Amino acid sequence: MADRLAHELRRLSGRHLTGSGSLWDAATHWPRDIRAWRELSLPPGREDGV
Repeated sequence: MADRLAHELRRLSGRHLTGSGSLWDAATHWPRDIRAWRELSLPPGREDGV
């Protein structure tokens, strides 16, 4: 499931004009967080998650 999430987020990052960096960061960090069963991390410098 975590690998599928990463795949889909990477795919979306290539299609999104303004949020590609955030989506790519999520694709990198969230699967790792899910595997470690911890709270999802936000991209650096983003406290609101948007």
